[in-house]
Amino acid sequence: MQLRYMFLLALLATFATSATAEPIARLTTHRAAECPAPCPRAAVIFIHGITGSKQTWGNPAGNLYWPTMLANDVSLLNDVDIYQIDYDSTLFDGPAAVATETDIEKFLDKLILEKKYAKIIFVAHSLGGILARTYLLHVKHTYGHAALSRFRMVITLGTPNEGSSLANLAQLASDNEQIRVLKPIQVNDFQQLVNKSIREIQEKHEGCPSLRTFAAFEKRPVLLLGIVVEEASATKDAFAKIGFERNHMELPKPVSPDDPVYAWATRLVADCVRSDANACPLPLQDPSCPGGDFRPRPQ
Repeated sequence: MQLRYMFLLALLATFATSATAEPIARLTTHRAAECPAPCPRAAVIFIHGITGSKQTWGNPAGNLYWPTMLANDVSLLNDVDIYQIDYDSTLFDGPAAVATETDIEKFLDKLILEKKYAKIIFVAHSLGGILARTYLLHVKHTYGHAALSRFRMVITLGTPNEGSSLANLAQLASDNEQIRVLKPIQVNDFQQLVNKSIREIQEKHEGCPSLRTFAAFEKRPVLLLGIVVEEASATKDAFAKIGFERNHMELPKPVSPDDPVYAWATRLVADCVRSDANACPLPLQDPSCPGGDFRPRPQ
């Protein structure tokens, strides 16, 4: 009996291990030209928000799909590679933000170690902006400020940097653990720590090439919910901000080739690629920039 009990426990442990082995996050390449490291091109990385998916950026089966539109932009063909991070998140279920972030780190570290891009740009919707900011903390703490200086721009679309009051209501109806990091800043230790750490890094990072956040916020309410992320939360610590006549869910979905949100973000990407002083100023030859760069971590 005891032997059978031990065998059953071992079998259950095997099933549990195989169940948790499934990746939480996935990396999709929309376009990546041949480019030996260090690659002088820019990498643009899309990250969706909570309960989001590939559908966040439009209709993947149609022509108006943001990553595809950017990948096909003839003015940027020789300058950017396009990637997309998707992670598990549904209306009623989702892994904790820390587990999600850890899985994202594996994909992005591998990508950037292999390519060593000169510039990296995030385009992030809602919770995706928080995951991008948390990844920047990982880069600084793991690889140093020189590695962080490769990350030149974060474009956020309705990212709740100080939380959202709707998260309290959502937590009552959902078991998605990612909701915890979206709670109002007053009760959100995770966001408080991320915001404090980002500010401290930026102060010490002054001698390095700039890292700037450009924030878009919603002006229209979602039916029955209202404004999901208030302007103050969406634009916290941003270098520049802009509001659009969209609700929270509409911000990342192009409605035409000339969609104003898409056009605004694409212009920023183009300006950064060309080292426009208002977007991504040229790197400073400043000895005060702390050392360190991407290098393989001990296994």
